[in-house]
Amino acid sequence: MQYVSEARPGVARAVTALLYLPSGGPTNVPIVAVDHSTSGLGPSCGPSHAPSVTDALAVALVGRGYAVIAPDYAGMGVDNGMTSYLVGAAEAAATLDAIRALRTFHDPRFDAAQLGTDFFVAGYSQGGHAALFTHQLFDPSIGVRLLGSIALAPGLSSAREWSVFFKGHSRPVGGIETFALMSLYARMLYTGSPEPGAWLSPSAQALLPTLFHDQCLSSLVYSVPANYPTLGDLYQPSFLAAADGCTFDGKCPNFEPWASGLLADEPGAFTSNVPSLVLQGLSDVIVPPSTVACIVDRMKAHGTPVQACGYVGDDHSSIVGSAVPAMIRWIDARRTGGTPDVCSAPLDVACSAP
Repeated sequence: MQYVSEARPGVARAVTALLYLPSGGPTNVPIVAVDHSTSGLGPSCGPSHAPSVTDALAVALVGRGYAVIAPDYAGMGVDNGMTSYLVGAAEAAATLDAIRALRTFHDPRFDAAQLGTDFFVAGYSQGGHAALFTHQLFDPSIGVRLLGSIALAPGLSSAREWSVFFKGHSRPVGGIETFALMSLYARMLYTGSPEPGAWLSPSAQALLPTLFHDQCLSSLVYSVPANYPTLGDLYQPSFLAAADGCTFDGKCPNFEPWASGLLADEPGAFTSNVPSLVLQGLSDVIVPPSTVACIVDRMKAHGTPVQACGYVGDDHSSIVGSAVPAMIRWIDARRTGGTPDVCSAPLDVACSAP
């Protein structure tokens, strides 16, 4: 499905989404938006081109009778720019506008008249980040009733912990450093500043637009390190010096707009009476449990009800298979007004930030 959303604030752009719809003519069908994990920045990287990034969550939900919509995020299904990776407002806009569009969807196989108003948002990794920002920025004028958000291993849990991935001239570039670069690059495109020359090396300025447009994550985690073995090969010396001087526990005037932007995009700093479920593998080294605990602490501090489950032995990949049954039980119960404890064990770790 193609619909209109925002590429940047106030800038309209065509966006696409993949639909998973129950057959058999059901009515009063509840809706779940499934936000996908990190898959790239370019137009061939979203679920409408690569359903594998949402199938694990979406197929389980549609099998339970839910109508599932999986947005590509702006720029990931239509070749009209690149997506805003880990920019919460952009992810939420693509998700909420997808729900608006779904409610006007007409097709011989499924019609919007079959939809109910019960609505959930769920996501994994980047999608967990997107789901929490969709919860934060939910607009009831859409005509649906938000009953809960579910975040599996949500990304950018702690800007302070994330910042190590762009610090140090000689630090080797690997997969996680590539994720951090994608976040900064996407943030530059979303805000329109700073200019590439202010922070990227000349070689990175020349090559990254092509790499990010043409390649998805499975290729980028090899091609970026191959072209830029160290952070010094990627970034300007002035950028690295400013990053080294920023602790993210106070003001970082020399590392703007990055410091304030990353801190603003830490998920969980919002107040809602709608509950959230956070599901986290305790052996995850990509999104460490101690950083996800910071999200839970933020939500609790703002008065947002949250239940957080920890899965012993699960890493960033295996958490999806382990946590889906709990997600389904929780969503089913929320439709009848319940908020069950679905955790076999709580996320009993401390936030890594002081």
